[in-house]
Amino acid sequence: MAFPGAFETTPTGINNAGDIVGSYTPQQNQPIGYGFLLHAGNFTNITAPPGFNTYASGIDSAGDIVGSTSGIHGGGFLLKQGTFTTVGPPGGGNVHLYGIDDSGDMVGIYGNSLGSFNGFIFTNNGAVPAAPWNLAAGQDKTNPNTQINLYWQDNSSNEAGFKIFRSLDRGLTFTQVATVGPDITSWVDTGLTPLTAYYYNVTAWNPAGSSAASNTDWTVTAEGTSSSGTPPAPPSRSPPGMTRQLPVLKSMSIGRPTLPTRSVTRSFGRRMG
Repeated sequence: MAFPGAFETTPTGINNAGDIVGSYTPQQNQPIGYGFLLHAGNFTNITAPPGFNTYASGIDSAGDIVGSTSGIHGGGFLLKQGTFTTVGPPGGGNVHLYGIDDSGDMVGIYGNSLGSFNGFIFTNNGAVPAAPWNLAAGQDKTNPNTQINLYWQDNSSNEAGFKIFRSLDRGLTFTQVATVGPDITSWVDTGLTPLTAYYYNVTAWNPAGSSAASNTDWTVTAEGTSSSGTPPAPPSRSPPGMTRQLPVLKSMSIGRPTLPTRSVTRSFGRRMG
């Protein structure tokens, strides 16, 4: 078995359908490697972000592939239905995933603070994780014109991570902008445009699928770098009332979509640090 034109081909995983995954090196003495899938006699290249040193290690009967990348941004990944998602235990660095079974359980290793490795298993119980809730978005206190801080409440115990989505059209359409690992409940959106409204929601995911989206929250970046107000604490289990303080928008008008009247009261005037 040899990937076309490769100097070296290393198969590392096979599923019940006979699909094979592994990695290959294009040229002799070249440190860069790529992953591959061999399905029905045809090779397909697998290159996970950031685009180099991808090692595919395992594949289940549904065609979901696990592996790892190396380099500064290296780590374990799951390739499911054409989408790469980072997988690893909370706080674990230098993650390598080696296998996945038909239940979605994944095994691998991660580096610890002592410089050695620990093994881990992500056990999927077959259930889609519960949706996160109480998403809160607000200006960063230090860089209110270009950064927005997000906090949310983890409402599940079986997620492999969270996907963050952003909208620029008042929540009508969302685009995924980031993925974080399990038990992480905050993220910072950077490099934003001043005086712009950004809408967000978050989903939890595992190999069984993605949860429903959280509530949608939004804020407007400031015009300049000055900021005021006390940053709120991350959300608690019971969604508290929230306030938001928006910058003066001069001739620009930003509004929320019309919501049905309910017995929930929210005021606006919150900044985050």
